[in-house]
Amino acid sequence: MNETFQEPRPGTVYILSLIGSMSLWATGQIPWWLTAVQVGCFASSWGLRRRPPKFFASTVSLNVAMSAIAGVTIYSRYTGHGSIVALAYLAALTQALQLLDTRPRRSDFLLIGISLMQLVLAAALTQSILLPLGVLAFIPMLIWALAEQAVRETERGAPGPERLNMRRDLIRVTTLGTLGTLAIGVPLFFGLPRTQSSLPMQSVDSPFRVTGFSHSVTLGDVGRAQQDPRVVLRVEAIQGSLPSRAHAYWRGLAFDHFDGLRWSVSNPERVVSRQPLEGTRRRSLRLRRHDIGPSAIQRITREPFDAAVLFTPDDPERIEGRFQRIERDSNGGLYLPARSRDRVHYDIWTPARTPTAELLSLDRAAPPRERRGGRRRSAQRYLQLPELDPRVSQLAADMVDGQPNDFARVLAIQQALRRDGRYTPTPPAFDSAQGSAFEAFLLGDLAGHCEYFASAMAVLARTQGIPVRLVNGYAGGTPDEDGRFIEVAQADAHAWVEVHFERTGWVRFDPTPPDRRPDRQEATSLLSWLQAAARSVDLWWFKRVVAFDSGDQAGALLGFHLQSEQWSETLTKGLQDQVDDFAETDSQKPLSLLVLFVGVVISLLCGWRLALGWRRLRPKSRALPPPYRRAQRTLARAGLQREAATSAREFAATVAMTLPEAGAQAFAKITDQYLAERFGQAEPRDLSNELDQLDASLETLRVSRSPHSTG
Repeated sequence: MNETFQEPRPGTVYILSLIGSMSLWATGQIPWWLTAVQVGCFASSWGLRRRPPKFFASTVSLNVAMSAIAGVTIYSRYTGHGSIVALAYLAALTQALQLLDTRPRRSDFLLIGISLMQLVLAAALTQSILLPLGVLAFIPMLIWALAEQAVRETERGAPGPERLNMRRDLIRVTTLGTLGTLAIGVPLFFGLPRTQSSLPMQSVDSPFRVTGFSHSVTLGDVGRAQQDPRVVLRVEAIQGSLPSRAHAYWRGLAFDHFDGLRWSVSNPERVVSRQPLEGTRRRSLRLRRHDIGPSAIQRITREPFDAAVLFTPDDPERIEGRFQRIERDSNGGLYLPARSRDRVHYDIWTPARTPTAELLSLDRAAPPRERRGGRRRSAQRYLQLPELDPRVSQLAADMVDGQPNDFARVLAIQQALRRDGRYTPTPPAFDSAQGSAFEAFLLGDLAGHCEYFASAMAVLARTQGIPVRLVNGYAGGTPDEDGRFIEVAQADAHAWVEVHFERTGWVRFDPTPPDRRPDRQEATSLLSWLQAAARSVDLWWFKRVVAFDSGDQAGALLGFHLQSEQWSETLTKGLQDQVDDFAETDSQKPLSLLVLFVGVVISLLCGWRLALGWRRLRPKSRALPPPYRRAQRTLARAGLQREAATSAREFAATVAMTLPEAGAQAFAKITDQYLAERFGQAEPRDLSNELDQLDASLETLRVSRSPHSTG
């Protein structure tokens, strides 16, 4: 007899459902109205759980609501949201409806399953450290809820004292189950082979709306980006040291064509490149034909934003990361289109030494040679100029007058702009009668932000036959308190130029006055400190868990192997030193042997005591009480067998419908005592009278069923 029940849902199911919903809320993909609907359904279900309205159990109203949920899900999918986000809508609304459903049910496993589904969807929608906190809260509550559901179905209707002791048992089961799950799951997570996931992160709205990181940039774009304080990059030194603030640059895109207002890539076509690195799931791409001497290695973590650009230090040699492909444009800009809205991290190899002034003084500025039409030709696009006021060329000539070489001429232009210019994030408005805004800046008082200074240097250098391109990216950044990494914000957006030398290649120059990058004051408030600590923990979580791949596994195994060898050598050497000391001090041998013997005995006694204590702590097995076991055997002989899925009270109800009233009451008392001993830890008591009454009732039943019976 397995009847459904309508008693209120247990609190554990509400808590479990709330954890699943909060995991989705933490992703930032659930709109406010859906969160409000869920909160309202939680409050209504909890507040009215003992006296719910009739329409909560109406099949018609529930089916209408489910149809509306299906419509909302389909609408969300076909209005631009990803499939995973649409599934999140479905899970959230279905959970809300199920909480309001008060129809008779056998269990709450459906709500438990929906909560688990929400947690899985949240894992596909976010990489935040808030998710593992939700998982840690979810595991014990899941074990508790499953155990409680099993007990409620098996021994439904147990009295209050018995339920109290059931709760104690559930605490023990939940604790042991949680510890066992973590003990098995954590090693499996870090030990199982890593596989490359093709599931992209989904989002409703991208967290960044940046400007200046496409194939064209208009004067003023970088200046607007500097108003955003959010973090974009976190940079660590894997080999070598982190750059100082004055020398910290990460280039995004380079532009060669200028029309007086906008810079662009004259040939924006991208070349797809991919080269697998043996033994790992990572991809490695060599960006130059030959490495120049020792390399510095930086590990860059790029936050998600709309532009699919990878930021690198100057003149990178090689890039390695977890990606399927990289695209590169004609100016060396790198793109990761498949994961533009993901947080990604990658390693960059760059020359450890920068070219010196003496070396550049002996070099010659010349356009790079590119393959076009089957032949290598000089890239004249780096000398292209718009129509300019003649005074611009004269200004450049005055700046470089008397300089002995190309490097000195470039340096003279940079120093003149730094010396005479004034940085301001809001350049003054220009009258169109003065010409273009750029010419008005260059021929005026040189007041503007970094794009104006970089554009001015590029144009001035090109008038002198020096190949140059404008570059945008980030400069400066703020190191964390321990100096482990540099945090680069959107406010660190910057523009500079690169000049091409025949033998050295592209070399960075920054004409913006130094006061463009004042040192940011370190925050001293408790809130700022907590925010910085949270960012550090979040970065650790991403590197050590989210982005943990086969390469990290191989590195961890190698490090463990080297460390174990070191420990082994240290232990062996220490033991050998002890043996040598023992051999050299013959007079202390008896005392040393006595100390060693006492130490071994104490260790054995402590181990025996711990084992004894553990045996006492282990829960004793609970066999069936003898009266109940005997009653079951007696009933089985009469054809009344308790099935494994039938609770004790359900079996007692079945027996009551078969036996006479006296026998049914006797077996009900035996069942109550069995439950009291099993859950309430009650003391055994004598039930011989009840067993005799049960035997008598079974005998009466047997006689009444006999074909020779007359009555």
